[in-house]
Amino acid sequence: MIQPALTPAGTYVPTDAGPTSLSLYIQPSTNWEQCAVPRFMAHFVEAASSSTPGYMEFLPQMLEWTFASTRDAFLAVSLANLGNVSGILELQVKSKVHYGQALQSLQAALNDTTTAAADSTLLTIVVLQMYEIIAGTSGPPDADPHETVTTELLRLRSSTHQTSDASKKLSQIVHTRKEVQGMFVCQDENEHGITSSSSPGASFRILLRKVSATCVNLQSTLLQYRCLVALDVAAFTEALQSAIVVYDEVARWPKSTPVEWRAKPHIAPKEVQASGISQIFLFGGIQHGAIWQVYFCTRIHLCQSLLRADDLLSQQCHLEPTALPQMLSQEAIRATIFAAVDDICSCAPYLLGDIDNEGHMNRSKVESKALGAFFLLRGLMVANSVEGLPRRQRRLVLDLLHRVGAQFGIRVAWRLRDAWMAGHRAETELL
Repeated sequence: MIQPALTPAGTYVPTDAGPTSLSLYIQPSTNWEQCAVPRFMAHFVEAASSSTPGYMEFLPQMLEWTFASTRDAFLAVSLANLGNVSGILELQVKSKVHYGQALQSLQAALNDTTTAAADSTLLTIVVLQMYEIIAGTSGPPDADPHETVTTELLRLRSSTHQTSDASKKLSQIVHTRKEVQGMFVCQDENEHGITSSSSPGASFRILLRKVSATCVNLQSTLLQYRCLVALDVAAFTEALQSAIVVYDEVARWPKSTPVEWRAKPHIAPKEVQASGISQIFLFGGIQHGAIWQVYFCTRIHLCQSLLRADDLLSQQCHLEPTALPQMLSQEAIRATIFAAVDDICSCAPYLLGDIDNEGHMNRSKVESKALGAFFLLRGLMVANSVEGLPRRQRRLVLDLLHRVGAQFGIRVAWRLRDAWMAGHRAETELL
């Protein structure tokens, strides 16, 4: 019987003795493009079902009639991921060449009024952003030049650019990315619109916008106080009251979702418990797991803003408590943050393919789909940004970041992990 492998910190890593699907892809062919392209499709494209949304399912269709920039971008991301997983340097070099060619072709497309707002141009940018995450070269969201370009493209694109189902789904990916990043980067509220709040997905996107606007408003009030050394009590009270109301909305959101969307708690198998995860979450599909990752990140972000507000309140001894909204205690807010970090980690066994849909260990020798790791990365990034994490949680988050980079070839996870460890040497030595 094959024993499960553990990292030094105890995180479960699947092993098998037979050939993996990766080894079958790369043997005996040396046509790396033919190996990389179907592998990327299998790992990062998800077809929609009756109960779960898809992800990038339009990609095969669009690649048949897109520009050279899109084809180069797709070859770049496919070769980079295969090169990272296999450790073949030649593929990483090839991916960089295609990346450079894609950037040059993209610049030409953006400068041409007939192609600037085309689906192919927008798709090229989406794929290039995926490449930069997989290659480990992406920077913080507020420093991403692609975001400025996609914002402008969304404004330029008329209904004639979104007549097909594939075109609408492409725009939806860009909209959703901006709304998720809006929690951390101030976004223009007019960048994109939601025409209906009737669907669960639309209502969740509206909630994301509320959290983003609330946090930006509260942080703006705090920034003015630091700059002017005088607190606008009325503005601060209004911002704080709004944050507390939205906090309650966020707490109630899980019960408002359809049953098939919900995270289903389940006792973790013994192999997973060895890593410190006692409870796992099961989902109807990878996309549902991704939505819950964003939800847990939303809770953390809002609580971090409330903690900053509480710190300011502690400095304002002259304020009458009755003049301010009833504030949660710091202990309660921190407990919510730590619980959200646990929840993010509890999603990992499902998203990384360690368990099946029934909560049992996945004994299949087929490679786990990398899309789950791609979505998990957002949660791990936010979880690792939390200061004062208990040692158990910090160790687990760092181990999972390492695994996302090593097993699934998403190198930005390694870079985030290494950057944190370099900046927290004393804490790292205790892990």
